[in-house]
Order: sequence, then structure tokens, then C-alpha cells
Amino acid sequence: MALSDLVAKILDEAKKEVVKIEAETADRIEKMESENEQKIADRQLEIEKNTEEKKNSMLKKVKTLGSMQSRNMVLQTKQDAIEATLDKVIDNIVNLPDAEYEAIIAALFEKSGKVEGAVFQPAKGKENQTIAAMKKAKMAYKQGASLEIKGGFVLVSDTMEIDNSIESIIKSELRKEIELEISKALF
Repeated sequence: MALSDLVAKILDEAKKEVVKIEAETADRIEKMESENEQKIADRQLEIEKNTEEKKNSMLKKVKTLGSMQSRNMVLQTKQDAIEATLDKVIDNIVNLPDAEYEAIIAALFEKSGKVEGAVFQPAKGKENQTIAAMKKAKMAYKQGASLEIKGGFVLVSDTMEIDNSIESIIKSELRKEIELEISKALF
């Protein structure tokens, strides 16, 4: 499975979440606006008792606060949606059929190149698929202890460590590219 296929799969998953996320966001915004309108109405009664200058100052503060709270909640909702989508993508990759998963892992071995004296540490529960992928990539490393990572492997030598865990690749290396595409699709 090529990187472009992976990105396409990620975008496809993100598009499936669009309707759900938009509905949730609209509901939250509507609720926040309703609450803010009530707060504004309550404040206006209080302000009318004060001088004209205080009235204008208080109203401006309330609107600004409501607007900031609304923006913060929308931003947090978007960030949560992106994070949830990335987690689903990682889970989908890790749970691919063995042949597809092994193809991705083989590509990661090939991308890493030959590292002299390195030991590979596979994801716990994915040892056999990782060994098969290493053989497909025509690499030969000794197997180290399995790690509590979500798919992939880590190559460790005396001089370097290459983190090819699926989670690390998606959330660190590809996040900016993927996050922008998911944001466009979701929002």
C-alpha cells in the first residue's frame, strides 16, 4: 500500500466523519449562542441600572467573552475530531489484513535502509507480520523485545534509533499534511 493510498484512505475516513462532526458542531454552537444570548439579556438589565458608560463597557465585555468562549469550544471540537480521526486511521492500518499490513511494514523497512548491527523491535502482537514484512523487504535484522506500540517497529543500533511505529509516523511525521486535509474535509 503506497503512501498516496494511505493518504487517500485517511481522507476517505475523514470524509465519513464530516456529517457527524458538522452536526455536533452545529448543535454545540446553537446551544452556546442561546446561552450567550440569555447571558447578554441578563447583563443588559443590570447595565441599564448603571451609567451609560458602564452599560456600553459591560455589554462589550460580555459579547467578547461569549465570542471567545464560542471560538474556543469550536476550536476544541475541531481538534478533538481531528485527533479521533487520526486514532481511527491508526487503528484501521493496524487492523488491515495481514498482506496489506505487511506491504506497509515492508515499505517502512525499505525506507529505513540497511542499518548495520541494528535490532528490530516489533509491535506487540504483530511479530509474525513484521518478520514476514522484513523478509519481503529482503532485510535481515535480529528481533528484539516487542514494544507496546500501535503497529510498525523500531530499529535500534548503537548509534541510532528509527521509530517506524504507525502511531509515530501518522501523528508526528505525516500529521501536518494529514491534519490539513482532514480539516478541509471536515470543516
